[in-house]
Amino acid sequence: MATTPTIVVTKDTDFSTVTPAVFSTLTPADLAKLTADQLGSISADQIATLKPEGLAAISKQNNLSADVFHAIQVKTLASLNMKLVSGAQFADLTSTQVAALTTAQVASIKTQTYTDMGIDALSNFALKGNFAAVDMKKLDTTSPASYENFNKLTPAQIAALSTAQLNALSATQVSNLTLEQAAALTKLQAPAFTTAFASNLSSDALNAFTPETFKALAPKILNAVNVSRV
Repeated sequence: MATTPTIVVTKDTDFSTVTPAVFSTLTPADLAKLTADQLGSISADQIATLKPEGLAAISKQNNLSADVFHAIQVKTLASLNMKLVSGAQFADLTSTQVAALTTAQVASIKTQTYTDMGIDALSNFALKGNFAAVDMKKLDTTSPASYENFNKLTPAQIAALSTAQLNALSATQVSNLTLEQAAALTKLQAPAFTTAFASNLSSDALNAFTPETFKALAPKILNAVNVSRV
């Protein structure tokens, strides 16, 4: 029975010539030694062979080419260090991969990653589980890109936000909710709105509430908004 050959990894190893079968034999210690240039040359077929412990051993995950990220096996993703993932890399993950990220991973995504990830990447968050870990403060409107990212949240995602997430929104975020987003707020979310949240809503957003959502507002919230705007 033929055995898969192995290699001795050095800083001069050319991984463009290494087959996926041989790459799969690398130990975590081998992977930890790879240089930025070597990681940048890894192919999708090679990265697909990594086991969780192998991916976890790569200390320079942000040097992996963005276009190979879609090949990381779902079962391996829990070892991905999201603090090292760039926006371009994140944007190349498939919706299935994003849905497989753990709550802790989603919560650790950097602000800059959200800003850089691309305008459609947020749509890949699952509506159950890890989406509740998205830090709304990191989607603040500090730049045109992050402003567009926040407003890219779908009505279904707005409806899936926890009350803690909603009340963590900045004044700018609340005042710039689109009509579609405002209309998606539910009667289950409404009772927990803070007066700060309600007072930052635009007149158009208030008008976009469904009758059920408006009726569910707490009395103190109705007193906080200028009813003449509605």
